[in-house]
Amino acid sequence: MKLFAIGVGESVRAYQDKLPYIFENYDTITVHNGLLKLYEHYGLFPTYYSWGDPFASLHSMRFLDNLKSPIHTKIFIPDSQYTSYENYRKYHGTTRASANWGEYIGLINSLINKGFNITLVPTKTTKIKFPSLEDRFNKKGIWIGTVPYTGDSAEDRNALETKLTGLVLPLAYLLGYTELKVLGFDCIGGRFYDPIEGVPQAPFKKEQLKYLLENLQIWNSWKDYHNIDIISVVEDKYTINNQVLKYQSI
Repeated sequence: MKLFAIGVGESVRAYQDKLPYIFENYDTITVHNGLLKLYEHYGLFPTYYSWGDPFASLHSMRFLDNLKSPIHTKIFIPDSQYTSYENYRKYHGTTRASANWGEYIGLINSLINKGFNITLVPTKTTKIKFPSLEDRFNKKGIWIGTVPYTGDSAEDRNALETKLTGLVLPLAYLLGYTELKVLGFDCIGGRFYDPIEGVPQAPFKKEQLKYLLENLQIWNSWKDYHNIDIISVVEDKYTINNQVLKYQSI
């Protein structure tokens, strides 16, 4: 089974002419602003949608809530993020959604009531404990966090990972995919809808990039447990991922 992960990195814009082919021939997954922006720019809805930070889901959920009818996209919500804010904090770090928590939960309930395809995914995080590989890959749910939890700050080691390793790969494993192709999780540069001129660096600091690569390498080392081939379809000039992922042209 093959899945295409499409983030919001600038490489999406570089390969935008390939998107119709990808969406026609693969199951697809995006996160955060990806759902809204892929539709706004290309008129495409993914097979799956999820988020690792409630705040990052708000724009897409507001958009969905205003549609006349549900879309085909299956929405996966980590169940640790469909609860009170106090319970959320037991499992996760801070989020700017704390100021919009009532709206956030209300939007989820509204989408459920309107018939959107929503699944609550049993979720544990390394803020609770760091799992053994047998616990992490037991098909009972997902674990968020590739490395041990060290704190809530965005500068802490555990927070320095993209949603590719923190969320998409755990979901791909739970869903039974054996190949994951990666586009738009570049670790450098801007967004495909908000590019950066000049030498790409954002959103991570240069000294943080090594941790992002280490997280990907850790997932490579877990291949015997998750059985997923992780493949980059992005040329070197757009991403640092090819330093640890095998590259395959679209």
